[in-house]
Amino acid sequence: MIIFLGFILLSPHAFASSEQIEIKVNSPYQVVPGTSVPIYITVINFGEKIGAIQANQEVSTISAQIQALKSTSGANMITVDSVEIFSPHLPDSRITAQSLSETQAVKMQSVNKTLVSIAEAIQIEEQLEAEYLAKFKQVEQQNLTEEEKRQTLNSLFSEYETYKNSLQNIIQKGKFHDVLLLNIPSDFPESDIQIPVSITYTKMDGTKETTVKTIGVTVTSTIQPRRAIIIDIDALKEDALENSLSNMPNTSEYIVENGVHFTNVKTIFPSITMAAQASIFTGNYPNEHGITGNTWFEKSSQTYRKYSYGVWYEDIIWHEGQANEDLSGSVDTIYERADSAGKDSTVIFNQYSRLDSGTTKWIKPGVEEGVYLVTHEYYKIDRNAMSRALYELNHDLPDILTIYLSGLDGHSHYHGPQEQEYYLETYIDNEINRLLFGDECLLFCEEYGIYELAGEGATTLYDETIIVITSDHGQTSVTNDAAHAIDKDELEEVLEDAGYDIWKYPLDDFNATAAPNGGMAQIYIRDTDTDDWNDQPELSDLRSALDSFFSKSYVDTI
Repeated sequence: MIIFLGFILLSPHAFASSEQIEIKVNSPYQVVPGTSVPIYITVINFGEKIGAIQANQEVSTISAQIQALKSTSGANMITVDSVEIFSPHLPDSRITAQSLSETQAVKMQSVNKTLVSIAEAIQIEEQLEAEYLAKFKQVEQQNLTEEEKRQTLNSLFSEYETYKNSLQNIIQKGKFHDVLLLNIPSDFPESDIQIPVSITYTKMDGTKETTVKTIGVTVTSTIQPRRAIIIDIDALKEDALENSLSNMPNTSEYIVENGVHFTNVKTIFPSITMAAQASIFTGNYPNEHGITGNTWFEKSSQTYRKYSYGVWYEDIIWHEGQANEDLSGSVDTIYERADSAGKDSTVIFNQYSRLDSGTTKWIKPGVEEGVYLVTHEYYKIDRNAMSRALYELNHDLPDILTIYLSGLDGHSHYHGPQEQEYYLETYIDNEINRLLFGDECLLFCEEYGIYELAGEGATTLYDETIIVITSDHGQTSVTNDAAHAIDKDELEEVLEDAGYDIWKYPLDDFNATAAPNGGMAQIYIRDTDTDDWNDQPELSDLRSALDSFFSKSYVDTI
């Protein structure tokens, strides 16, 4: 577990919706005199649902729904006319606003951007995700070779991408983004100021609406941390990171050199993803939070937990996931603590959210990420996670933003831990660069927005952001063959030889079982006096198992 500390985040200043027109205006909380502060403006036209798709019983397939939507996409349009920044508290001679585009007006930006209604497209996109996720899971369950599986998934993914791109084209036409810079004079006194931002738009019937959102900004010479971004890199080895930093300029300059570097930090035992991730985000050991591995035996119900991609997608897509349900109710996540303090949070791709009681928004991996797991394009999963983060930074601006980068773990499992330095230098540092400075905007700036943490403006979101880089565990190279793997059946044979009953057939009574987790395994023994799995066994109940495992040369520690 390696942690770097930098500086804390953004500010969700103003948000409102009127007649399903969503308008968000955000900026950093603080600005230094003599600098400029970026103001992020978003207008989204959700509009009334068109209804044509539901009314036509013949329109059932995704393809037909998209075509029907295209033919009716002119309904419920609005036109964003202008965006104006002004302040009654500040004389015009003291403060000015300029657009990032030199061709636009200095104080009042003429927009004239027509936005289509996108509510229906979002609904179809959700249906598309669920439908193809179910298809992908079916392929995973079929008895196919690796190559057959890859070809089948690629064919399905090609269909999915075609539909997804069509819907995204519609959705992007329903959004307007821009960033304006507000210049604060060097002699401006330190104080709290209110900055009204006026957005005017025209509806289909020709009537104009004006919405004013007020941003509160503190003019101060000392920027204070306000928010946190947690970058959680699965399986990051400490030595791999130390060896790579000289070739990771963005990570080194903007995070490590400006922060606090902890070395020799130890993870929990077992050092495996699901248990360790739970410890990171609850601050508790496994015996307290209840997640004791990627595989474990739940004694009260006598069922196994074997987490996989379905940890995010139990019941397809409308469920919090088994791991969140298994997390002990007696511990709080960091998100629940934040919620009790009036702070919001967004979790991107991490397994733990406590969505119902803590996290404001949980963004789960979907069809694309599932395909990239199968095709071993792990860096694309991290790319998608960071893209989601960039969007959140300029739209909902959470107080805590967790970005889970799982790609290093997959890459390292597939290619070996010796490849971690390559992945860090080639992919992770590039994602840090995207977080800091956004994506290069060539053609679709207006549609996609300008997302960044440390870019335009002399006072940026980066200045008031704490950035934490952490990991759940490292990795060690092992011999890649069945003889050196810890196998559940082999472990239970040892238990059976020691005189215990193990589960073989439905309705079997059993008093011992095993759950392997990487280089270790957990052994479960039922209390022999009460024959109740919920009772703590005595040492005498375990003695035969201890002696039997100690006799095996491959066992180091019990």
